[in-house]
Amino acid sequence: MNTIPTITEQDIRNIIDPASFQRGQTYYNSDAIFNTRQQGMALKARCQGSRSQAYRVEVAFNNAGIVSNQCSCPLGGHCKHVAALLLTWIHDPEKFLEQPEVDQLLEQSTKAELISLIKKMLRREPELESLLQTVNKQQAAANPEIYRRQVNNAFQHGGYEWGDTYEVGDELSSVKETADEFVQEGDYASAVTVYECLANVQDDKALREHIMQVLFTAFNFDVKAGGIGVAEEAPDILLKHASPDERRMIAGWVREELARPDNSGWGTRFRDQWYGGFLLDL
Repeated sequence: MNTIPTITEQDIRNIIDPASFQRGQTYYNSDAIFNTRQQGMALKARCQGSRSQAYRVEVAFNNAGIVSNQCSCPLGGHCKHVAALLLTWIHDPEKFLEQPEVDQLLEQSTKAELISLIKKMLRREPELESLLQTVNKQQAAANPEIYRRQVNNAFQHGGYEWGDTYEVGDELSSVKETADEFVQEGDYASAVTVYECLANVQDDKALREHIMQVLFTAFNFDVKAGGIGVAEEAPDILLKHASPDERRMIAGWVREELARPDNSGWGTRFRDQWYGGFLLDL
């Protein structure tokens, strides 16, 4: 098991504001932290906060100290729940159960054990069943309705309590990760299919910009490859879903590409026709 470096209360104060630190002390003193465990260089726990469902809290370390923290509360981290977790680690380290990291546990499990585990998880969280449809990514990409339903379900199941936004974002991140994996594999056609399912998300500016950027990257790849059709739907998706501000942002990307030297081998005229036509549509 990896050794987490020694930390002090001052280290906690360095990442948590005074008011949250004080509330974290109250949570620690009231034993609000439970299910404490150490996995590699990370501490994980649940914290019983103000809502009925306990928050998930995690702090990651390197040899120098704390490198990141996150919580399923509305703040997302740097909060009283993180403070309570770290105070528990400082004062009651024996409460933390040492466990192998998740990847290691899964790799050491047999197929039968994994199937049994998944069935247990589905009995506990039936809504996770929709994720099974995305295991075979190529098959799922051929049926975008799978991802559309996953996105719609994320919003339909989201409630109005504090922290529900985190749950919705977590679900959307799962879809985004699938699309990102297609990009990493160079499968832009499948990536475009999945990203289109996310394009209607209105409230997450960073997510929308990421989607627009990747769709444009896919379009750019197609142009430089000579228009082979690997992302032929990307421009139409951008035009359909982009807001006026996003269109101006995309137009800036197009102008940047037009200003670059053409090294594609297909000729500047071909490239300029594609980009120029798209720029006019924007």
